[in-house]
Amino acid sequence: MAHVPGVLKKGVSLVLLGVGILLIMIGLLTWFGSSIPREYTLTIAAGERAKTRYQLARYLVRKGRHFGLKLETVDTVGSLEVLKEVQHGKVDVALVQGGIRMRSHANIRQVACLNVEPLQLLVRRELADACRRDLGALAGKSVNLSTPESGTFLLATAVLRFAELVPRKRPGEGGYVPLTQSVRAIQTRIDAIRAAEPGDRQSLVSQLPDAVFLVSTLPSVVVRNLVEVANYRLVPLPYSKAFSVVSLNEEVSGRNRIEHMMVLKTEIPAFTYGVSPAVPAKPCETIGAHQVIVANKNVSPYAIERLLEVIYGGTLNHLYKPPPLERVVPQFDWHAGAVAFRDRNHPLVRVELIETLRRVTTILASILTGLFALYGFYRWRQVLRFKAYFAEVAEIEAAARHALHGQSDGASTVDQLRQLTVRIDSTRNRAVEDFADGYFRGESVVVALLYYINSTQQSLHQELTDLMDKR
Repeated sequence: MAHVPGVLKKGVSLVLLGVGILLIMIGLLTWFGSSIPREYTLTIAAGERAKTRYQLARYLVRKGRHFGLKLETVDTVGSLEVLKEVQHGKVDVALVQGGIRMRSHANIRQVACLNVEPLQLLVRRELADACRRDLGALAGKSVNLSTPESGTFLLATAVLRFAELVPRKRPGEGGYVPLTQSVRAIQTRIDAIRAAEPGDRQSLVSQLPDAVFLVSTLPSVVVRNLVEVANYRLVPLPYSKAFSVVSLNEEVSGRNRIEHMMVLKTEIPAFTYGVSPAVPAKPCETIGAHQVIVANKNVSPYAIERLLEVIYGGTLNHLYKPPPLERVVPQFDWHAGAVAFRDRNHPLVRVELIETLRRVTTILASILTGLFALYGFYRWRQVLRFKAYFAEVAEIEAAARHALHGQSDGASTVDQLRQLTVRIDSTRNRAVEDFADGYFRGESVVVALLYYINSTQQSLHQELTDLMDKR
Protein backbone atom coordinates (compact mmCIF):
# COMPACT_ATOMS: atom_id res chain seq x y z
CA MET A 1 0.00 0.00 0.00
CA ALA A 2 2.99 2.29 0.52
CA HIS A 3 3.42 2.64 -3.28
CA VAL A 4 -0.24 3.39 -4.18
CA PRO A 5 0.08 7.19 -3.98
CA GLY A 6 3.01 7.13 -6.39
CA VAL A 7 1.05 4.98 -8.85
CA LEU A 8 -1.93 7.32 -8.58
CA LYS A 9 0.31 10.31 -9.18
CA LYS A 10 1.76 8.78 -12.34
CA GLY A 11 -1.69 7.70 -13.51
CA VAL A 12 -3.17 11.17 -13.07
CA SER A 13 -0.23 12.71 -14.93
CA LEU A 14 -0.72 10.32 -17.85
CA VAL A 15 -4.45 11.06 -17.94
CA LEU A 16 -3.86 14.82 -17.95
CA LEU A 17 -1.25 14.48 -20.67
CA GLY A 18 -3.63 12.39 -22.78
CA VAL A 19 -6.50 14.86 -22.29
CA GLY A 20 -4.23 17.78 -23.21
CA ILE A 21 -3.05 16.08 -26.41
CA LEU A 22 -6.64 15.18 -27.30
CA LEU A 23 -7.83 18.77 -26.81
CA ILE A 24 -4.97 20.12 -28.93
CA MET A 25 -5.84 17.65 -31.72
CA ILE A 26 -9.51 18.60 -31.55
CA GLY A 27 -8.58 22.29 -31.75
CA LEU A 28 -6.32 21.73 -34.74
CA LEU A 29 -8.92 19.61 -36.53
CA THR A 30 -11.57 22.25 -35.83
CA TRP A 31 -9.34 25.01 -37.18
CA PHE A 32 -8.04 23.28 -40.29
CA GLY A 33 -10.85 20.85 -41.05
CA SER A 34 -13.97 22.82 -40.16
CA SER A 35 -16.89 22.28 -42.52
CA ILE A 36 -17.94 25.94 -42.04
CA PRO A 37 -15.89 28.10 -44.43
CA ARG A 38 -14.71 31.54 -43.40
CA GLU A 39 -16.21 33.09 -46.56
CA TYR A 40 -19.17 32.25 -48.76
CA THR A 41 -19.47 33.26 -52.41
CA LEU A 42 -23.06 33.82 -53.54
CA THR A 43 -24.73 35.35 -56.56
CA ILE A 44 -27.36 38.01 -55.88
CA ALA A 45 -29.92 39.53 -58.24
CA ALA A 46 -32.31 42.46 -57.81
CA GLY A 47 -33.76 43.28 -61.22
CA GLU A 48 -32.87 46.33 -63.27
CA ARG A 49 -29.96 48.54 -62.34
CA ALA A 50 -32.10 51.68 -62.61
CA LYS A 51 -34.32 50.62 -59.71
CA THR A 52 -33.79 51.29 -55.99
CA ARG A 53 -33.86 47.57 -55.28
CA TYR A 54 -30.62 47.10 -57.22
CA GLN A 55 -28.93 49.80 -55.13
CA LEU A 56 -29.95 47.89 -52.02
CA ALA A 57 -28.30 44.80 -53.47
CA ARG A 58 -25.10 46.81 -53.98
CA TYR A 59 -25.26 47.84 -50.32
CA LEU A 60 -25.47 44.18 -49.29
CA VAL A 61 -22.45 43.44 -51.49
CA ARG A 62 -20.38 46.09 -49.68
CA LYS A 63 -21.46 45.25 -46.15
CA GLY A 64 -21.41 41.50 -46.72
CA ARG A 65 -17.61 41.52 -46.98
CA HIS A 66 -17.41 42.29 -43.25
CA PHE A 67 -19.49 39.18 -42.49
CA GLY A 68 -17.62 36.65 -44.62
CA LEU A 69 -19.94 37.03 -47.64
CA LYS A 70 -18.69 37.58 -51.16
CA LEU A 71 -21.81 38.61 -53.08
CA GLU A 72 -21.65 38.88 -56.87
CA THR A 73 -24.46 40.80 -58.60
CA VAL A 74 -26.25 39.28 -61.59
CA ASP A 75 -28.11 41.48 -64.09
CA THR A 76 -31.76 40.58 -64.59
CA VAL A 77 -34.87 42.29 -65.93
CA GLY A 78 -37.51 41.89 -63.24
CA SER A 79 -38.77 40.00 -60.20
CA LEU A 80 -40.51 37.25 -62.16
CA GLU A 81 -37.33 36.47 -64.09
CA VAL A 82 -35.29 36.59 -60.88
CA LEU A 83 -37.60 34.12 -59.14
CA LYS A 84 -37.27 31.73 -62.07
CA GLU A 85 -33.48 32.00 -61.86
CA VAL A 86 -33.57 31.22 -58.13
CA GLN A 87 -35.92 28.30 -58.75
CA HIS A 88 -33.48 26.79 -61.26
CA GLY A 89 -30.43 27.42 -59.07
CA LYS A 90 -28.85 29.96 -61.42
CA VAL A 91 -29.05 32.68 -58.74
CA ASP A 92 -28.41 32.06 -55.03
CA VAL A 93 -30.07 35.08 -53.39
CA ALA A 94 -32.47 37.68 -54.76
CA LEU A 95 -34.39 40.80 -53.79
CA VAL A 96 -37.82 40.65 -55.37
CA GLN A 97 -41.23 42.25 -55.27
CA GLY A 98 -43.51 40.40 -52.87
CA GLY A 99 -46.94 39.05 -53.65
CA ILE A 100 -45.93 37.11 -56.78
CA ARG A 101 -47.33 33.59 -56.90
CA MET A 102 -45.12 31.35 -59.01
CA ARG A 103 -46.38 28.38 -60.98
CA SER A 104 -43.36 26.42 -59.74
CA HIS A 105 -41.48 27.44 -56.61
CA ALA A 106 -40.38 24.20 -54.93
CA ASN A 107 -36.75 25.36 -54.67
CA ILE A 108 -37.44 28.93 -53.50
CA ARG A 109 -37.12 29.75 -49.83
CA GLN A 110 -37.82 33.03 -48.05
CA VAL A 111 -35.01 34.74 -46.13
CA ALA A 112 -36.49 38.04 -44.97
CA CYS A 113 -39.21 40.60 -45.50
CA LEU A 114 -38.29 44.26 -45.90
CA ASN A 115 -40.25 47.47 -46.53
CA VAL A 116 -43.48 47.87 -48.48
CA GLU A 117 -42.85 48.96 -52.07
CA PRO A 118 -45.75 51.08 -53.40
CA LEU A 119 -47.20 50.78 -56.88
CA GLN A 120 -46.74 54.27 -58.33
CA LEU A 121 -48.88 55.43 -61.26
CA LEU A 122 -47.68 58.54 -63.06
CA VAL A 123 -49.62 60.26 -65.85
CA ARG A 124 -49.13 63.37 -67.93
CA ARG A 125 -50.21 66.48 -66.05
CA GLU A 126 -53.14 67.09 -68.42
CA LEU A 127 -54.53 63.62 -67.64
CA ALA A 128 -54.04 63.75 -63.86
CA ASP A 129 -57.41 65.22 -62.83
CA ALA A 130 -59.42 62.89 -65.09
CA CYS A 131 -57.50 59.80 -63.90
CA ARG A 132 -58.00 60.77 -60.25
CA ARG A 133 -61.76 60.81 -60.83
CA ASP A 134 -61.89 57.65 -62.94
CA LEU A 135 -59.08 55.34 -64.00
CA GLY A 136 -61.13 54.69 -67.14
CA ALA A 137 -59.61 57.91 -68.49
CA LEU A 138 -56.64 55.74 -69.49
CA ALA A 139 -58.73 54.14 -72.26
CA GLY A 140 -57.03 54.83 -75.58
CA LYS A 141 -53.87 56.04 -73.84
CA SER A 142 -50.44 54.42 -73.92
CA VAL A 143 -49.67 52.78 -70.58
CA ASN A 144 -46.23 51.43 -69.79
CA LEU A 145 -46.49 48.26 -67.67
CA SER A 146 -42.75 47.53 -67.53
CA THR A 147 -41.27 44.32 -68.93
CA PRO A 148 -43.40 41.12 -68.90
CA GLU A 149 -40.85 39.44 -66.60
CA SER A 150 -41.26 42.09 -63.91
CA GLY A 151 -43.43 42.23 -60.82
CA THR A 152 -44.61 45.69 -61.87
CA PHE A 153 -46.12 44.17 -65.02
CA LEU A 154 -48.07 41.56 -63.03
CA LEU A 155 -49.37 44.05 -60.44
CA ALA A 156 -50.17 46.81 -62.95
CA THR A 157 -52.14 44.48 -65.25
CA ALA A 158 -53.98 43.08 -62.21
CA VAL A 159 -54.97 46.61 -61.11
CA LEU A 160 -56.12 47.57 -64.61
CA ARG A 161 -58.09 44.36 -64.89
CA PHE A 162 -59.65 45.10 -61.49
CA ALA A 163 -60.60 48.57 -62.82
CA GLU A 164 -62.21 46.82 -65.83
CA LEU A 165 -59.65 48.18 -68.24
CA VAL A 166 -58.47 45.79 -70.92
CA PRO A 167 -55.50 46.09 -73.26
CA ARG A 168 -56.17 47.03 -76.86
CA LYS A 169 -55.51 44.07 -79.12
CA ARG A 170 -55.98 45.77 -82.51
CA PRO A 171 -55.91 49.40 -83.69
CA GLY A 172 -59.28 51.07 -83.48
CA GLU A 173 -60.54 48.92 -80.60
CA GLY A 174 -61.21 50.18 -77.10
CA GLY A 175 -58.95 49.73 -74.11
CA TYR A 176 -55.55 51.09 -73.20
CA VAL A 177 -52.45 50.70 -75.34
CA PRO A 178 -50.00 48.45 -73.44
CA LEU A 179 -46.28 49.20 -73.57
CA THR A 180 -43.54 47.05 -72.05
CA GLN A 181 -40.56 49.36 -71.85
CA SER A 182 -38.01 48.64 -69.14
CA VAL A 183 -37.16 51.10 -66.39
CA ARG A 184 -33.76 51.52 -67.97
CA ALA A 185 -35.37 52.44 -71.30
CA ILE A 186 -37.54 55.09 -69.62
CA GLN A 187 -34.48 56.49 -67.84
CA THR A 188 -32.56 56.57 -71.12
CA ARG A 189 -35.32 58.65 -72.71
CA ILE A 190 -35.31 61.04 -69.76
CA ASP A 191 -31.54 61.44 -70.06
CA ALA A 192 -32.00 62.24 -73.77
CA ILE A 193 -34.58 64.91 -72.92
CA ARG A 194 -32.21 66.50 -70.42
CA ALA A 195 -29.39 66.54 -72.94
CA ALA A 196 -31.53 67.91 -75.79
CA GLU A 197 -31.83 71.52 -76.85
CA PRO A 198 -34.75 73.39 -75.20
CA GLY A 199 -36.64 73.54 -78.49
CA ASP A 200 -36.46 69.78 -79.01
CA ARG A 201 -37.44 68.68 -75.52
CA GLN A 202 -41.22 68.89 -75.91
CA SER A 203 -41.07 66.65 -78.96
CA LEU A 204 -39.10 64.06 -76.99
CA VAL A 205 -41.47 64.33 -74.01
CA SER A 206 -44.42 63.58 -76.32
CA GLN A 207 -42.78 60.26 -77.22
CA LEU A 208 -43.01 59.08 -73.62
CA PRO A 209 -45.98 56.91 -72.56
CA ASP A 210 -49.11 58.69 -71.34
CA ALA A 211 -48.97 56.70 -68.10
CA VAL A 212 -46.22 54.78 -66.34
CA PHE A 213 -46.57 52.11 -63.64
CA LEU A 214 -43.62 51.40 -61.36
CA VAL A 215 -43.17 49.38 -58.17
CA SER A 216 -40.24 50.83 -56.24
CA THR A 217 -38.99 51.80 -52.82
CA LEU A 218 -39.45 55.47 -52.07
CA PRO A 219 -38.15 57.73 -53.39
CA SER A 220 -37.64 56.42 -56.92
CA VAL A 221 -35.09 58.22 -59.06
CA VAL A 222 -37.03 57.41 -62.25
CA VAL A 223 -40.29 58.75 -60.79
CA ARG A 224 -38.53 61.93 -59.65
CA ASN A 225 -37.08 62.42 -63.13
CA LEU A 226 -40.51 61.94 -64.77
CA VAL A 227 -41.95 64.59 -62.44
CA GLU A 228 -39.11 67.08 -62.86
CA VAL A 229 -38.25 66.61 -66.54
CA ALA A 230 -41.57 65.57 -68.14
CA ASN A 231 -44.05 67.15 -65.68
CA TYR A 232 -45.80 63.89 -64.75
CA ARG A 233 -48.12 63.61 -61.74
CA LEU A 234 -49.00 60.82 -59.33
CA VAL A 235 -52.47 59.27 -59.34
CA PRO A 236 -53.85 57.53 -56.23
CA LEU A 237 -54.97 53.89 -56.35
CA PRO A 238 -57.32 53.60 -53.34
CA TYR A 239 -58.37 50.02 -54.01
CA SER A 240 -56.54 48.06 -51.31
CA LYS A 241 -59.53 46.60 -49.46
CA ALA A 242 -61.51 45.66 -52.54
CA PHE A 243 -58.40 44.45 -54.36
CA SER A 244 -57.52 42.03 -51.56
CA VAL A 245 -60.82 40.16 -52.03
CA VAL A 246 -59.71 37.33 -54.25
CA SER A 247 -62.08 35.21 -56.29
CA LEU A 248 -61.87 31.43 -56.22
CA ASN A 249 -60.80 31.40 -59.86
CA GLU A 250 -57.78 33.55 -59.03
CA GLU A 251 -56.83 31.26 -56.16
CA VAL A 252 -56.80 28.05 -58.18
CA SER A 253 -55.22 29.53 -61.29
CA GLY A 254 -51.96 27.82 -62.18
CA ARG A 255 -50.30 30.77 -63.95
CA ASN A 256 -47.77 33.19 -62.52
CA ARG A 257 -49.85 35.89 -60.91
CA ILE A 258 -50.25 38.41 -58.10
CA GLU A 259 -51.36 37.01 -54.74
CA HIS A 260 -54.06 39.57 -53.94
CA MET A 261 -54.05 38.75 -50.22
CA MET A 262 -50.42 39.89 -50.01
CA VAL A 263 -51.13 43.29 -51.51
CA LEU A 264 -51.27 46.00 -48.84
CA LYS A 265 -52.55 49.51 -48.41
CA THR A 266 -49.79 52.10 -48.36
CA GLU A 267 -49.24 55.73 -49.28
CA ILE A 268 -46.73 58.05 -50.85
CA PRO A 269 -46.11 60.96 -48.43
CA ALA A 270 -46.82 64.51 -49.57
CA PHE A 271 -43.86 66.37 -51.12
CA THR A 272 -41.96 63.13 -51.82
CA TYR A 273 -41.13 64.23 -55.38
CA GLY A 274 -41.37 67.98 -55.16
CA VAL A 275 -42.18 70.95 -52.96
CA SER A 276 -43.01 73.63 -55.52
CA PRO A 277 -45.18 72.36 -57.03
CA ALA A 278 -45.98 69.78 -54.36
CA VAL A 279 -45.85 66.25 -55.74
CA PRO A 280 -47.96 64.79 -54.37
CA ALA A 281 -49.82 67.72 -52.81
CA LYS A 282 -51.22 65.41 -50.12
CA PRO A 283 -50.57 61.80 -49.09
CA CYS A 284 -51.28 59.65 -52.13
CA GLU A 285 -52.99 56.37 -51.21
CA THR A 286 -52.00 53.37 -53.26
CA ILE A 287 -51.31 49.65 -52.98
CA GLY A 288 -48.02 47.82 -52.61
CA ALA A 289 -46.25 44.68 -51.49
CA HIS A 290 -43.36 43.88 -49.21
CA GLN A 291 -39.91 43.68 -50.73
CA VAL A 292 -38.84 40.09 -50.12
CA ILE A 293 -35.42 38.43 -49.99
CA VAL A 294 -35.41 34.85 -51.24
CA ALA A 295 -32.77 32.18 -51.79
CA ASN A 296 -32.43 28.79 -53.38
CA LYS A 297 -33.09 26.06 -50.83
CA ASN A 298 -29.60 24.58 -51.37
CA VAL A 299 -27.75 27.74 -50.30
CA SER A 300 -25.82 27.14 -47.07
CA PRO A 301 -27.84 28.01 -43.94
CA TYR A 302 -24.68 29.51 -42.43
CA ALA A 303 -24.40 31.93 -45.37
CA ILE A 304 -28.04 32.95 -44.97
CA GLU A 305 -27.50 33.57 -41.24
CA ARG A 306 -24.62 35.90 -42.09
CA LEU A 307 -26.78 37.71 -44.65
CA LEU A 308 -29.47 38.23 -42.02
CA GLU A 309 -26.84 39.63 -39.66
CA VAL A 310 -26.11 42.27 -42.31
CA ILE A 311 -29.82 43.06 -42.70
CA TYR A 312 -30.72 43.21 -39.02
CA GLY A 313 -27.45 44.49 -37.61
CA GLY A 314 -26.67 47.81 -39.26
CA THR A 315 -27.87 50.80 -41.26
CA LEU A 316 -30.31 48.70 -43.26
CA ASN A 317 -32.22 47.82 -40.11
CA HIS A 318 -32.70 51.50 -39.24
CA LEU A 319 -33.50 52.53 -42.81
CA TYR A 320 -35.97 49.82 -43.82
CA LYS A 321 -37.05 48.55 -40.37
CA PRO A 322 -37.58 44.94 -41.44
CA PRO A 323 -40.08 43.18 -39.16
CA PRO A 324 -38.78 40.38 -36.90
CA LEU A 325 -38.93 37.04 -38.68
CA GLU A 326 -41.27 35.56 -36.08
CA ARG A 327 -43.88 38.20 -36.98
CA VAL A 328 -43.72 37.60 -40.74
CA VAL A 329 -46.20 35.44 -42.64
CA PRO A 330 -43.84 34.05 -45.29
CA GLN A 331 -44.79 33.98 -48.94
CA PHE A 332 -42.54 30.96 -49.45
CA ASP A 333 -41.31 28.34 -46.99
CA TRP A 334 -38.60 29.69 -44.68
CA HIS A 335 -35.00 28.95 -45.56
CA ALA A 336 -33.20 26.77 -43.01
CA GLY A 337 -30.76 29.62 -42.34
CA ALA A 338 -33.64 32.01 -41.62
CA VAL A 339 -35.15 29.49 -39.20
CA ALA A 340 -31.81 29.15 -37.40
CA PHE A 341 -31.42 32.94 -37.22
CA ARG A 342 -34.98 33.37 -35.93
CA ASP A 343 -34.77 30.60 -33.33
CA ARG A 344 -31.44 31.62 -31.86
CA ASN A 345 -33.14 34.71 -30.39
CA HIS A 346 -36.42 32.96 -29.63
CA PRO A 347 -37.49 33.08 -25.94
CA LEU A 348 -38.12 29.33 -25.83
CA VAL A 349 -34.68 28.65 -27.18
CA ARG A 350 -33.15 30.92 -24.56
CA VAL A 351 -35.00 29.08 -21.80
CA GLU A 352 -33.86 25.72 -23.12
CA LEU A 353 -30.31 26.96 -23.41
CA ILE A 354 -30.37 28.36 -19.89
CA GLU A 355 -31.78 25.08 -18.57
CA THR A 356 -29.08 23.11 -20.38
CA LEU A 357 -26.37 25.39 -19.02
CA ARG A 358 -27.85 25.05 -15.54
CA ARG A 359 -27.72 21.27 -15.73
CA VAL A 360 -24.18 21.27 -17.10
CA THR A 361 -23.10 23.72 -14.40
CA THR A 362 -24.67 21.54 -11.73
CA ILE A 363 -22.91 18.44 -13.03
CA LEU A 364 -19.56 20.23 -13.31
CA ALA A 365 -19.98 21.69 -9.83
CA SER A 366 -20.67 18.21 -8.44
CA ILE A 367 -17.63 16.76 -10.20
CA LEU A 368 -15.36 19.60 -9.06
CA THR A 369 -16.70 19.35 -5.52
CA GLY A 370 -15.99 15.64 -5.52
CA LEU A 371 -12.49 16.20 -6.84
CA PHE A 372 -11.80 18.84 -4.20
CA ALA A 373 -13.15 16.48 -1.55
CA LEU A 374 -10.85 13.69 -2.72
CA TYR A 375 -7.93 16.08 -2.84
CA GLY A 376 -8.77 17.34 0.63
CA PHE A 377 -9.00 13.79 1.91
CA TYR A 378 -5.64 12.98 0.33
CA ARG A 379 -4.02 16.09 1.87
CA TRP A 380 -5.60 15.33 5.24
CA ARG A 381 -4.09 11.86 5.16
CA GLN A 382 -0.70 13.46 4.52
CA VAL A 383 -1.16 15.71 7.54
CA LEU A 384 -2.25 12.78 9.72
CA ARG A 385 0.74 10.69 8.59
CA PHE A 386 3.09 13.61 9.25
CA LYS A 387 1.66 14.07 12.76
CA ALA A 388 1.88 10.31 13.35
CA TYR A 389 5.63 10.39 12.66
CA PHE A 390 6.16 13.23 15.12
CA ALA A 391 4.08 11.39 17.71
CA GLU A 392 6.06 8.19 17.14
CA VAL A 393 9.41 9.99 17.56
CA ALA A 394 8.12 11.75 20.67
CA GLU A 395 7.04 8.38 22.06
CA ILE A 396 10.54 6.93 21.41
CA GLU A 397 12.11 9.90 23.21
CA ALA A 398 9.80 9.42 26.16
CA ALA A 399 10.62 5.69 26.32
CA ALA A 400 14.36 6.50 26.21
CA ARG A 401 14.06 8.93 29.13
CA HIS A 402 12.13 6.38 31.09
CA ALA A 403 14.79 3.74 30.46
CA LEU A 404 17.64 6.06 31.47
CA HIS A 405 16.04 7.42 34.60
CA GLY A 406 14.06 4.41 35.70
CA GLN A 407 14.92 1.75 38.28
CA SER A 408 16.12 -0.83 35.72
CA ASP A 409 19.63 -2.28 35.93
CA GLY A 410 22.33 -1.40 33.38
CA ALA A 411 21.83 -4.50 31.22
CA SER A 412 18.12 -3.93 30.95
CA THR A 413 18.61 -0.27 30.07
CA VAL A 414 21.07 -1.19 27.29
CA ASP A 415 18.57 -3.64 25.80
CA GLN A 416 15.80 -1.04 25.89
CA LEU A 417 17.99 1.56 24.20
CA ARG A 418 19.03 -0.94 21.52
CA GLN A 419 15.37 -1.67 20.78
CA LEU A 420 14.59 2.05 20.64
CA THR A 421 17.56 2.58 18.31
CA VAL A 422 16.26 -0.08 15.93
CA ARG A 423 12.80 1.49 16.13
CA ILE A 424 14.04 5.02 15.36
CA ASP A 425 16.07 3.70 12.42
CA SER A 426 12.96 2.01 11.09
CA THR A 427 10.95 5.19 11.55
CA ARG A 428 13.52 7.20 9.59
CA ASN A 429 13.55 4.69 6.72
CA ARG A 430 9.75 4.67 6.49
CA ALA A 431 9.63 8.49 6.47
CA VAL A 432 12.09 8.64 3.58
CA GLU A 433 10.10 6.03 1.63
CA ASP A 434 6.83 7.88 2.21
CA PHE A 435 8.37 11.12 0.97
CA ALA A 436 9.63 9.34 -2.17
CA ASP A 437 6.12 7.88 -2.75
CA GLY A 438 4.48 11.29 -2.56
CA TYR A 439 2.86 11.15 0.85
CA PHE A 440 4.49 14.42 1.87
CA ARG A 441 4.46 17.79 0.03
CA GLY A 442 7.14 20.40 0.56
CA GLU A 443 10.82 19.85 1.22
CA SER A 444 10.84 22.11 4.29
CA VAL A 445 8.30 19.89 6.02
CA VAL A 446 10.29 16.74 5.28
CA VAL A 447 13.57 18.38 6.34
CA ALA A 448 12.04 19.36 9.68
CA LEU A 449 10.75 15.82 10.24
CA LEU A 450 14.05 14.18 9.29
CA TYR A 451 15.97 16.66 11.44
CA TYR A 452 13.81 15.69 14.40
CA ILE A 453 14.27 11.97 13.69
CA ASN A 454 18.03 12.33 13.16
CA SER A 455 18.46 14.30 16.40
CA THR A 456 16.60 11.61 18.35
CA GLN A 457 18.55 8.88 16.57
CA GLN A 458 21.90 10.49 17.40
CA SER A 459 20.90 10.99 21.04
CA LEU A 460 19.96 7.31 21.38
CA HIS A 461 23.20 6.15 19.80
CA GLN A 462 25.19 8.46 22.09
CA GLU A 463 23.41 7.27 25.24
CA LEU A 464 23.89 3.65 24.18
CA THR A 465 27.60 4.24 23.51
CA ASP A 466 28.09 5.89 26.90
CA LEU A 467 26.40 2.99 28.71
CA MET A 468 28.53 0.48 26.85
CA ASP A 469 31.73 2.34 27.83
CA LYS A 470 30.79 2.37 31.52
CA ARG A 471 30.33 -1.36 31.44
